[in-house]
Amino acid sequence: MSIDTKKISDQSTCPVDVSGNLAFIPDNDAILSLNRALRTENEQLRREKCEVESKCGEEIRNLKAQLKDENEQRLKAEKSAKEEKESAVKERKEKKELKIQIQNSEELEKRLIEKQKEKKKAEFDLRQEIEDKLESDERAQKLDQNNQEEIANKEKEKDDEIKQLKE
Repeated sequence: MSIDTKKISDQSTCPVDVSGNLAFIPDNDAILSLNRALRTENEQLRREKCEVESKCGEEIRNLKAQLKDENEQRLKAEKSAKEEKESAVKERKEKKELKIQIQNSEELEKRLIEKQKEKKKAEFDLRQEIEDKLESDERAQKLDQNNQEEIANKEKEKDDEIKQLKE
């Protein structure tokens, strides 16, 4: 809303002769009118400035709030990502430990099976040895019995021979 000051001054000035020169002196009403118009324009510009400052201030507050929200969301996302990463690392570690435990358990089971086989073999060998000793003892007893029977028979034969010789 700009006022054309040339128009107003052209209409409200009248020629005055000062020291032989022709000069224009503005009319008092024209000056007041121009002053009012300039004040009105100045007030309008101040209102527009305040509106612009208010809008800019509001926009700055909105942008700051938006930036704060975005920063909070970013921090939250970073925290979540960090927690996810830590969780994944922990899970991998637990899986690795579980795998090691399973391997140890399998090795232990294999050793246990091997020990059971060794125990069965030792028990079998022991039974076999006991059976062999029993058989050996039986044979020894039979041989001993046979020997004693033979000795008894020989003594009887000797006694019979001695009896026959005495008769």
